Amino acid sequence: KFGYPSIILVLTIALTTFAHYFLTLGFGYVYAFALSVALLGVSLYLIYGVILPRYNNRLIIEECRQTVKREFSNIPENFNVKDGNCFFLATEKSKDLESKEEIAGCVNVKHYDWKKDLLEICDYQEKLGKVAILDFMTVAPITVKKLLDEAKAFCKAHSYDYLVLSCYPHNKPALTMYQKA
Repeated sequence: KFGYPSIILVLTIALTTFAHYFLTLGFGYVYAFALSVALLGVSLYLIYGVILPRYNNRLIIEECRQTVKREFSNIPENFNVKDGNCFFLATEKSKDLESKEEIAGCVNVKHYDWKKDLLEICDYQEKLGKVAILDFMTVAPITVKKLLDEAKAFCKAHSYDYLVLSCYPHNKPALTMYQKA
């Protein structure tokens, strides 16, 4: 956002301010510089290693809440729920006393878009036939089997030949969970 010249300028100003302060306290040039570098390092650690991550985490959590609230306000429109597509929402009893239920997971089952071909399976379109993809899969481990069973039953009822999903290879917990289900 600010670029290297701005960052270097700010760090130089901070370093010289610290060095000047230590010089006025009677430290020699070498000690003043060494203390200034150490103080600048500690300051940067506190700002970027302690304060900002906590602040940013709160912002990210709030943004996620707003996104979920916005997207879940109109599920049929936001998740393209039409013939051959379905959105499943799993709930469980709430642990707190404020609400009766809380969301335990969700999945959007939709017709695979061969034009976008996100899984790069277009070459097998004729062999595969009618394909559904699990999208927006967010689920607690306890409810994954129930949610996937519902998705499978929906696909059978709508004559899908295959049900596919995409998962990052490094997401071991999700891969394990899907393989068990």
